[in-house]
Amino acid sequence: INADIGLNIFNSNSAEFFYNLGLNSITISPELNSRQIQEIVKNNSVDFNLISYGRVPVMTMKHCPYSVVKNCVDERDCPSCKYKNYLLRDEKNVDFEVLRQNTFTEIFNSYPILLDEYVNRLKKNNVNLLILADEFTDEVINLYKNYNDKDFENIKKKIENKYGQVTKGHINRGIVSG
Repeated sequence: INADIGLNIFNSNSAEFFYNLGLNSITISPELNSRQIQEIVKNNSVDFNLISYGRVPVMTMKHCPYSVVKNCVDERDCPSCKYKNYLLRDEKNVDFEVLRQNTFTEIFNSYPILLDEYVNRLKKNNVNLLILADEFTDEVINLYKNYNDKDFENIKKKIENKYGQVTKGHINRGIVSG
């Protein structure tokens, strides 16, 4: 059993809590920076994971945003609805994919995380690299097995051609200081 990113493992206390419940591995929050990740990893003997490539879900909800437009009053028509996959555009003109599955909606980050030389540091700290699959999965796996700057730039360009850009997520800055 794996504690996934939905549990928002953000510190050593939460990692230890889930470990003591008997979970086999813990996916730490993609909102942590490199230093915070290292702090959690060094203080625990847990099997840690981190999303190192892919478009991370930024919101999961029961509500379907499109139901407001369609005037849906319940989920009765969800199985036959043609609006299961669409885009929401923010004030900066950036599109976020919205995917409706069963009775839940996920909104995905518009740009995939693609970590550069950090992968080597994470591997040295025994953090397992999680990859959210797409057509670049095999290339990213090969890059992470034998990281070099030239391959990184080539793969980064391919991914940017599809998604517009890539992000390192919060690996440099995190979302909180301390």
